Amino acid sequence: MSNFEDFPKKCIKCNRKDVKLHKFQYSKSSGTIFSDSYSTVSISFPVCGECKIDINSYLKIKDNASNFLLGAVCLTIIIIIIGVIMGITDNNLIVIQSILIAITIVLLVISTVLYISSKTHPHRISKFLVINIRSGTIKVKNDEYRGEIINKKIADHITSIANIDAIYCPKCGTKQMTQTDFCRACGKELRMR
Repeated sequence: MSNFEDFPKKCIKCNRKDVKLHKFQYSKSSGTIFSDSYSTVSISFPVCGECKIDINSYLKIKDNASNFLLGAVCLTIIIIIIGVIMGITDNNLIVIQSILIAITIVLLVISTVLYISSKTHPHRISKFLVINIRSGTIKVKNDEYRGEIINKKIADHITSIANIDAIYCPKCGTKQMTQTDFCRACGKELRMR
């Protein structure tokens, strides 16, 4: 985790020094959770109260885009299952399948609109902070900092499933990092207390 103290004592988004600074915690991942090359870095950086609200609004849009996409994927699976059932039984399920297809299309459109909004959002984190997991650096994109690299190497703070022993959740079988107390997929407690 990159420490709050690694950053200058001002809001990294708006540069204001004369305000109360809040510790904003953010995690960025690289790779997919199903591969052995999944890495995550967590950082905490200083922002003022106004910028914290702005960044949270961006993160909500980004999370909602993912949630709507997940809903569309789940409905697609249900539609496929109903299609298989319809092949075996009569065609009475065609109305239900048509409704689910319409809902899936709506969810995909909403997800796409939210995704585009998150990529063009004026308060997106990538507009003022570059987190490069591969090179292990954090860079503030701000004229006043002139590309200054903060915490020059964050490689020590990057957690990679490939680099550590992994355990598997006894409930759902998902690969977990050994230092994890709870399964990130189902929430099952992994450690005996």
